[in-house]
Amino acid sequence: MSFGVSEFSLTNPKSLMEHFEFQSNVKETLYRAIKGKPKLLPSILTLALNDALTYDKATKSGGPNGSIRLRPDNSGLSAALDLVREAKKEIDSYSKGGPISFVDLTQYAAQAVIKKTFLDSVVRKCGGNEEKGRSLYTAYGSNGQVA
Repeated sequence: MSFGVSEFSLTNPKSLMEHFEFQSNVKETLYRAIKGKPKLLPSILTLALNDALTYDKATKSGGPNGSIRLRPDNSGLSAALDLVREAKKEIDSYSKGGPISFVDLTQYAAQAVIKKTFLDSVVRKCGGNEEKGRSLYTAYGSNGQVA
């Protein structure tokens, strides 16, 4: 995966912090992009799933590779693709290590959809109080979903 941080290394603390900061920024950018477009949530999940389902166990090839944007069978998902492309432009503008790959972005977008769905559910359980919902989400939400 290319995370937009040049010379990423697990042994370099500065690099590791930049990596996590960039990842957090990517997730937050995607979360903001999808927040106002609830009708696209299923399509974004379908994009990520269609990309992943290309994996062929026998040949050990395929899987998430970003090819979904090129395949005609995904033409009905153009609005979701447009949202991901627009988010990519913003993310690439602040990336220090070059552009983020489309495959990474698609998978992060699916993760942002899951986060939004979960967070909306938590906020509803808190009587619509977003502050309480976010607090509860932070306490019980997955670290992998925290932006």
